[in-house]
Amino acid sequence: MRTWPFPQAPGYKLPASSRLTEDPSDPAEWGVGSGVAEAFFTWSEVTAYAAYIAHQRGDDSTAASSLRWIADAYSDAYVQAVIDDPDGLYVTHVIDPALHQRDFGPLVAFYGFDQPFRSAPALADIARAAGDL
Repeated sequence: MRTWPFPQAPGYKLPASSRLTEDPSDPAEWGVGSGVAEAFFTWSEVTAYAAYIAHQRGDDSTAASSLRWIADAYSDAYVQAVIDDPDGLYVTHVIDPALHQRDFGPLVAFYGFDQPFRSAPALADIARAAGDL
């Protein structure tokens, strides 16, 4: 994967490299193996956070756009090849309530957005750079 195929919320940019640190002498690459899944999970989490913050600001149109990007991405064949969710449970139980009923409770609970990115400082840096943390 040479370029990121999915839209990014304004101000949100994926880091240039993986944050996997299993073996510093052989760093993971975004477009290879687990790097693809990591990049996708990073993108989906910060995009979900951008949607949550937009909703908190009263901008439900922007929130819905971000949530639709996530839902659409999960139906992408490339994503389905690297993400194990054949029944679409993530979209059904986490994204759809926020998108269709403006119920962000499942999304906040899934990601722990009541204490955002507590265990993922690299993701906090992305949200901070966008002005949302």
